[in-house]
This record gives sequence, structure tokens and C-alpha cells, in this order.
Amino acid sequence: MCGGVEYQWNDQAMRIYFPTPNAQLPVIRKDGQLELVTWGRRTEENTPEAEGFPVNGWVRYESYLNPQSSWRNFRHKEVKIAVPHFMEKDQNGKSHWFSLQSNEYIRGLLLIIENRWRVYVMTSEPPEEATPYLQEQSFHDDLFGAIPTRPVEIHHRWPMTGKL
Repeated sequence: MCGGVEYQWNDQAMRIYFPTPNAQLPVIRKDGQLELVTWGRRTEENTPEAEGFPVNGWVRYESYLNPQSSWRNFRHKEVKIAVPHFMEKDQNGKSHWFSLQSNEYIRGLLLIIENRWRVYVMTSEPPEEATPYLQEQSFHDDLFGAIPTRPVEIHHRWPMTGKL
């Protein structure tokens, strides 16, 4: 379900996980600039800022397409989330990091309630096999891409992507 992301913000490498309070994702605005937007809502968020937003960080695309979906009760807009890497868990709960191509983005749904915004990652069925990139600790051992990584089977949801 895309439990974490990596991106650059103000020349700083960011690694963000959904459970982290105030986790934010970089969303591409209509003028092409990036805006950090709070990623969904956590169970323990009971502030006026969070009021009214669904408690989770993801939207099943199939659910969103349904005209009777509760997502349709919100003012909403599909958006592009600009991250080069995301984290998924396999069937055993182990984390794996995956890379997007430079012209790809994660599809998101921006919900708007009275000038407050939250972004939710759109998900669909995962590929049968997905190949993670090597973690940082082994990066220096593989400067030339000589160490193969094995495809892994991911649990039931996968972030939807698009091309710029």
C-alpha cells in the first residue's frame, strides 16, 4: 500500500512513512511547482485540522471509480505525487523499496475540506512480481549494477503510477 516514500526537499533527502505524524508528500501543483501536502489521516489525529478527512492514507482506485463511493462526497482532484522511490511490504511483512522512472509519478487523490487539503495514494492490484532496488547498506557493493535483486511478491495493494 505504499507505506513509505523517499524524495528530495530543499536539498535534503527525506524518507517519510505514513504512520509518522504530519507525514507529507510532494504534490505537483498546476503551475508545475511542488507543494508538500499532508498524507491522509492517522487514527490518533483528532485535531480540527484533521476533522472530516477519512482515516487512512490510500484510496482503492476501483472504489474511487464507483459513482456511489464515499470518496465522491468530498471536493476532490486527482494529483501527481512526485517521489522517485516508495516502500511496499511483501507477504511476510518485510519492507522493500522500489524506484520509479524519472518520468513517472504516483497517482494521488487530493481531498479538500474548507481550505484544508489531504492527499491519498491511489492503489490497485500489485504486479505478480516486482523487483526492489538494493538498500543503502549494500549500495556501495553494487556500484555497477552487478548484484542481481530478486522479484518479490507484494501484498494486496500497489500504488498506481502515471507518466509525465
